[in-house]
Amino acid sequence: MTVNFTNGPNLTKDWIGIYKMGHTPGTVNSTQWSYVTTPSGTLNFTGLAKGYYYAQYFLEDGYTAIGEKVFFKVGDIVTELWTNKPVYTLGESITASWTDSPGIIKDWLGIYPQSITTPDDNFVSYTYFDGVTQGTKTIQERHCLQLQGITIW
Repeated sequence: MTVNFTNGPNLTKDWIGIYKMGHTPGTVNSTQWSYVTTPSGTLNFTGLAKGYYYAQYFLEDGYTAIGEKVFFKVGDIVTELWTNKPVYTLGESITASWTDSPGIIKDWLGIYPQSITTPDDNFVSYTYFDGVTQGTKTIQERHCLQLQGITIW
């Protein structure tokens, strides 16, 4: 991952940190970091595991951030999603699990009729991931009464 920065204040011990999405600087250590030694330049960060990250510029060995967070991902297929079984009976609860999601509060799982090939607003039910990067959610049977053939997106 290459981070380009320009017009930094170049104070003593300014630094750029790489954080996993959902991690808060100061409460969680950065995944990687490097001091900035010029007002403008390039820093290279290597060896990052697959996942969703952001880069942030911080002042003087502290956690006062300036500029915008820059979001990026490492890996082609990062988030993995699966259900507890391949086929459900009518009215049965559906349990889905996921790992390595970005941790965005409004990420969601949609349950669609099997005839829907592209996700749209015609879902049967949905649930939010609630900003959790890995976990399990169950969509209760009362939301699944109409399902005969489903697709999970």
